[in-house]
Amino acid sequence: TTTVAFRERLTVPQDRQVDVLQRLAQRASLSELVILSTCNRVELYGVGTPEHAAAVLGALAQEHNIASDALRKNCFLR
Repeated sequence: TTTVAFRERLTVPQDRQVDVLQRLAQRASLSELVILSTCNRVELYGVGTPEHAAAVLGALAQEHNIASDALRKNCFLR
């Protein structure tokens, strides 16, 4: 779990979701990526390896100007 304030920083407004998805997928070399973004939760679903997951996290951190380590500590990977 993490704070609501941190989760809110990761929110992707609906009008930016397509652009953000394309950038994340391109940076992580994924052909498939889906985003679910609410006011206090962001979920990303993709098909790939653990290396792809790390690349998506790095790209998401960069997209939101958040330290990669902070993002890793506050997310759940499966």
